[in-house]
Amino acid sequence: MFAELTGPRSAKNVVLATTMWDKLHPKFDDGNKRENGLKENYWKVMIHNGATVERFLNDSDSAWSIVDNIINRADRKAVLLFQEETIDQRQHFLTTAAGRALDLDLDRLIEKHQKAIQESTLWSSSSGSVTLTLGAQDSE
Repeated sequence: MFAELTGPRSAKNVVLATTMWDKLHPKFDDGNKRENGLKENYWKVMIHNGATVERFLNDSDSAWSIVDNIINRADRKAVLLFQEETIDQRQHFLTTAAGRALDLDLDRLIEKHQKAIQESTLWSSSSGSVTLTLGAQDSE
């Protein structure tokens, strides 16, 4: 969704910061695995388009390092894709890349919840059928 808001041309101004590094045990590699998973599964396109990943170590030095990175790489003339679509092209929200991505995510959530509702429906054969859906009870 974030990539659809910024667009490929503005990604070079994006710094994706990971957190909670101070909470990890140095003996385990969970943080590196999680960060690599984010890079490969969620941020791949943005990184390909120029975004960088920084670690916030919960101290002022790493915070200032991230801020410096943002300031030093900022292209003041970069226009977000969402701005271009809504202002320049006068598109309605749902026809923008961000709107289409949000609509797709909502469709997936609705489908997931409908399946959960269907799976939560219980049938009892002892006294006919009893249907329980989201806490409501109907008996036949």
